[in-house]
Amino acid sequence: MSVDGDVARMSIVCIGLALGTLEWFIVRRTSFNKWVVPAVYWVGALIWSSATGPTPVLFPSLAIGLSMAGCAIEDEIINGYLQRKGTSGVDKARLRDL
Repeated sequence: MSVDGDVARMSIVCIGLALGTLEWFIVRRTSFNKWVVPAVYWVGALIWSSATGPTPVLFPSLAIGLSMAGCAIEDEIINGYLQRKGTSGVDKARLRDL
């Protein structure tokens, strides 16, 4: 292992932690739309893959897109079910925290 490779790996991890913390802060502490930040990450990854070649970035960016789609579908199904059922706000919070 080279020192440059270790520095690159650690910088990627640190940048990822910083962006994850920023995303958590933006989504939890503000009224910002929760889908904007992952969508920006995804578009950035697609732009990066078009500039550097699709091999190292294409699969993770597709995984991000599938995760976003799955979460959106789950949110719609859960929210629709809870609204039809007439569940209280406290019960909704308990169900989401499972």
